[in-house]
Amino acid sequence: MGTITVPGGFPVVAMFPATSLGLPFEAVGLLIAVDWFTGIFRTFLNVNGDTLVSMLVAHADDEIDRDIYNGNRTTVAETFDLAEHEEKFAIADMVD
Repeated sequence: MGTITVPGGFPVVAMFPATSLGLPFEAVGLLIAVDWFTGIFRTFLNVNGDTLVSMLVAHADDEIDRDIYNGNRTTVAETFDLAEHEEKFAIADMVD
């Protein structure tokens, strides 16, 4: 599961079970050949699954503004005064 978010991570992890099951180490090369295509589908499912779950949680908590979601109303972000928060950003930069 953890390799879904790592591009090209599946063949590295697949080497361990392949060798444990007695499969030839070279068989992992075949997995590398198709990993790019399957990676597209894994990423697609991961992103859509994350979106679906977050929408279900937001619906259960009644946090979805249906007018904005359906495009019937727009909202404008509040203005952000950078000078007001410069000291906090400087402290955060020093911590990093």
